[in-house]
Amino acid sequence: MKTATISSLLPLAANAAFTALSARSASPIHLQEIVADGGFWIGKETQSYCPSTVEPNCPPGNITVFDFPSDDGSLFLDVEVPGGQQGTRVFHLSPLFPPLPSYPSSHQYSHTHTHNPRQPPQTVYIDPTTSQVLFSIPHGSAPQGSILNGWLYIYNPDNELGSVTWEDTAGTSNATGGLVACPTSGSGQTGQGPWQIYAYREGFDGSRCLGFDIIASNYTGEGAAAWEYV
Repeated sequence: MKTATISSLLPLAANAAFTALSARSASPIHLQEIVADGGFWIGKETQSYCPSTVEPNCPPGNITVFDFPSDDGSLFLDVEVPGGQQGTRVFHLSPLFPPLPSYPSSHQYSHTHTHNPRQPPQTVYIDPTTSQVLFSIPHGSAPQGSILNGWLYIYNPDNELGSVTWEDTAGTSNATGGLVACPTSGSGQTGQGPWQIYAYREGFDGSRCLGFDIIASNYTGEGAAAWEYV
């Protein structure tokens, strides 16, 4: 599992793709990479694919990178595959979990990232039944009924980093919203990873899980981060 320090993170630039780290002080998931592997995880390695017809010009594919393609609260993955893998825009600290001291909630940030047209969109989505945070397969759309929106982003001008979360816009309780990481065994601070990422929604039992915030750091690689994530 890879760990980073705040000082090693790269500033988030406008119109930039970003990598994401979990933030939960004094926990086993603090400052860990959030990666794509059939869903989103902490404590796993990024899984991607590039066809042999593209080699040797494949993107790196060894890191999970998100993108900002729209202003509708949707999140997208930064990929090269035709059709794209569009994912969610984030940055708002959940009312369920107190804001980190270095990420004041008073600075909300938004922008439009220009992309070539991608049809159909391949998006980061939330399964309405399980609350898992997932992403659509290449060349496919999220399943009907999936939750596609609600991702918010807050920018901190003091250190030029961002924080990301998901807001439960359909919920009827102020206690819902935000993300949690659930261990594959055990629970809470003593749970054993890897940890799968879920949205905290009404009816979801998060008693075994850890709530966390997301820190976003600018991705400086050339071109897309992966051909496609799997």
